[in-house]
Amino acid sequence: MKAYCDGKSLAEGWKAVKSGLPTRKFIPSSVLIETVADGIALTTSDRESWITITVHGRVERHGAIAVPWKALRFNTGLVCLEDTPGHSLVVSSDHNRIEVVGTPAEDFPHAP
Repeated sequence: MKAYCDGKSLAEGWKAVKSGLPTRKFIPSSVLIETVADGIALTTSDRESWITITVHGRVERHGAIAVPWKALRFNTGLVCLEDTPGHSLVVSSDHNRIEVVGTPAEDFPHAP
């Protein structure tokens, strides 16, 4: 996966998907990040409900990865999200670059 989007929009989408689930005892530990035709879809689940927010962007290479909630912070400006063969996600912008260990998208709980 390799995609570009506005960091502010990505941060707003991240916050919306994180707060979109009803409050229950199970707190989601990860978010699925996957490319779609017009950008990046962020999905989370408490295994009873699923919520997906799409952030407009440009996709260079399709793919998906699940990453921990608390691992990412987004800057304003153009942000690049790129997965690695070792199931990591590299998030880079003009001023920052972080690499977060994730899990394969297949391991994320999908809706029945």
